[in-house]
Amino acid sequence: LGLKTKLHTSESGITKGGLPFRVGHLYTILRNYLYRGLVLHKGQVFDVDPFAPTSFQVGNGLVAYVTSSGAFRCFKDEHVWNIADFAPDQYWVRDSALVFTEQGRFKTFDNGAVQTIESVVPDHWEVSGNTIAYLDVSGVLMLYRNGVRTKVSTEVGLRSFNLYPGAVSYVSNSGTSKVWWRGKLYEHY
Repeated sequence: LGLKTKLHTSESGITKGGLPFRVGHLYTILRNYLYRGLVLHKGQVFDVDPFAPTSFQVGNGLVAYVTSSGAFRCFKDEHVWNIADFAPDQYWVRDSALVFTEQGRFKTFDNGAVQTIESVVPDHWEVSGNTIAYLDVSGVLMLYRNGVRTKVSTEVGLRSFNLYPGAVSYVSNSGTSKVWWRGKLYEHY
């Protein structure tokens, strides 16, 4: 048949792949649960789709994937959720959060439903656990968690931040270091 393995170039510029496809390659693919439409979760195997997904991303207790028919689905809490009948523009699984863009909107799948976080995709966003931090179009630092949006800063024009489990830090426009932790904002000069 003349099939070859996928060519890819590493960050250091080394090209690998392009080798004749052999039985060992097929065995490796067939051993992978996701390529068979299965998910292994807490020692149990779940049949999530009869056909292998065209793409998938895996996180903490979460698998998001696009089916062979183009539907966007998510496996979470031992349940397959049908998010949309079409693939999103882009999607990412980070920690235990699924974030995606659809028609230029920044969205997440949370508590069994699609939630629009912002009407535009932020330039800078991060995820820790199921908390999504981002700078809105005005450069205001925002958090999204469990369906609730929280404004961390009242300052506009912030350029960056760092998200940690349970906390977020940033440098204010005046140069003051600030940390938001447990719902309170702390300053350090």
